[in-house]
Amino acid sequence: MASPESYADASPRGERKIFFKTPHIFRFVMILLTVVVARGGADAAPQNVTVQAGIKQTSGGIDETLVYTLSISTDFEGQQPKIQFPDFNGFRDLGHSQSEQVSMSFGTGGKGFKKTLIISVSLKPLKTGSLEIGPAVVVVNGAQFRSERVSVSISPAGKSQPRQQQVRPQRPPSLWDDDFGFDSMMGRSRQASKGEIKLLASVDKNTVYVGEQFLYSLELLSTVPIRGLEALSMPEFEGFWSEDVAQSQKITAEPKSVGGIEYNAYLLKRKMLFPEKQGSMIIKPASVQVSPGASFFSSGRSVSRASEQLSIQVKPLPDEGRPASFHPENIGIFTYGATLSAPRTDIDKPVTLKLSVSGTGNIKAVKIPAFENPDFKIFDPTVTDRTFIASSRIIGEKVWEYLILPKKGGGIRIRPPDFTFFNPDNETYQTVQPPELDLHVTGEPGEVHGAGNEGRTAFKNGDEGLAPIHYSGSLEKYGRPIYSEPWFKIMFLFFPLVYMVLVVYTRITILFRRNASVSRQRKAHSSAVKKLAAAQKLKKSGVNPAVFYSELCRVIFQYLSDRLAIEATGITHEALEQSMIKAGIDSSTAAQTIREIEHCDYGRFAPVDTAASEMKAALERTRDLLIDLEKSV
Repeated sequence: MASPESYADASPRGERKIFFKTPHIFRFVMILLTVVVARGGADAAPQNVTVQAGIKQTSGGIDETLVYTLSISTDFEGQQPKIQFPDFNGFRDLGHSQSEQVSMSFGTGGKGFKKTLIISVSLKPLKTGSLEIGPAVVVVNGAQFRSERVSVSISPAGKSQPRQQQVRPQRPPSLWDDDFGFDSMMGRSRQASKGEIKLLASVDKNTVYVGEQFLYSLELLSTVPIRGLEALSMPEFEGFWSEDVAQSQKITAEPKSVGGIEYNAYLLKRKMLFPEKQGSMIIKPASVQVSPGASFFSSGRSVSRASEQLSIQVKPLPDEGRPASFHPENIGIFTYGATLSAPRTDIDKPVTLKLSVSGTGNIKAVKIPAFENPDFKIFDPTVTDRTFIASSRIIGEKVWEYLILPKKGGGIRIRPPDFTFFNPDNETYQTVQPPELDLHVTGEPGEVHGAGNEGRTAFKNGDEGLAPIHYSGSLEKYGRPIYSEPWFKIMFLFFPLVYMVLVVYTRITILFRRNASVSRQRKAHSSAVKKLAAAQKLKKSGVNPAVFYSELCRVIFQYLSDRLAIEATGITHEALEQSMIKAGIDSSTAAQTIREIEHCDYGRFAPVDTAASEMKAALERTRDLLIDLEKSV
């Protein structure tokens, strides 16, 4: 009689078919829980290290070269693994090569990084027969991991058998077949179609001038869940000057409609490109390998996708109206100015002439003519630049600082060099000449000015003799040694007391500072509102927009400094956003704060006229932002 737990019959091949009954459901649930717990324990293993070994050919001739591969996957922050290779008995080691890949895994909380070290060893068999390669040992942060053993069959020269594809024997239908409909529950993988996962490369301009900037973006579009990104290959951008655009460390999905289909869009890379030559330029396709959604039982089949090739038409700069002083790197929209560190100086004291170019364009490549003036000794300039991204454009400032020493006294007029650039928006060349600067120099050549020079003699042209190296003076008798003084001995007796006083003073100072920090946090909003009122008065007075946006930016930074007890102006936008989120501010409000700061920066540096309505809108947005920040903290 059949058991009450199951019924079985004999198949034509002598196999047994088990039909699902109630006790088997209980067993299935227990197996499922065991697998889940086992996977959870594996995930909790230190550094999530995975070590795999294999050989590309499981059989070969003694006259062939085989490749043994060792793959080590660790957390991105983990230590460099220490590797002990197996003894390749029966093989001659012909050399090693290695490569490293960084992969990103996606999730609701952002992405995580893993790095994979792949080492390939070329082996030459020394004997025939079945050979075995032992496990490799890998040590990461003190934990030891081993790879599996690898077997290979070596045949005599000229008698290696062609490798045949392994064919699995057929089996009767079971619980795990598609006919039973358990694929989705068990996470069995399937090949994602091209319409479900796409790699989209795009530019914001298809026609540009030589040297004009445009934005290149690479996005992964998917209608199915994405587990991770295994490899990303970017084009080389031949013929372009490229600048990486900083982006958030977290890669999150954003909804996007393409061709009437709703996708989850993951922004993988952005670059600012500047074409270096005219004509039809090609941006080659990028490629990516991703793993679609996975379950406890299946990691999904990885798929490869490539973007389309992009064509950019690059126009030459017009010859008409091109000034002789124009440099081909000066493409963009800029402002130019000159200042002196002081309007007056002595004949023997240098001053600093500061020439600055700011605006949108390739700031790092901008050039101006060298400053020349026969009335000064001119030292080589110190050049600094700073750039950032705002409204999908590189903006910033480049500064040349000249140290100049007058050669004559009296009033000297300084004429800064002209600066010429090409404006791609209105397709014209523009030359900017800053106002001339006046410097008044006290004294004549050969005179020495400043305190402590009363006893020195200044020799002018034609004077004879040399100035004395040392001042003349009388020697005085040296007093008693300091260590023989009574007060010096008494000081050591009171040293412990002085130390205790300093400790108490330090503790009290820290307490007062903490109280001051708490007071600043309580008054942060009211203080920001007062400063906002001052910014509103600046707008009404018709002040330069750059001054108005600087005041708005200062209001936001001061509020964050007071409320979060940090120095907001001394860190990057990305670090500031993370500090706000850690302080309890929701991510959307933190992101809006960073966008408003970038908007103010754009208003400060972009050389365009700002309408009063735009300034009013910025003022209202800042006021609403302060309210949202106060509610979030």
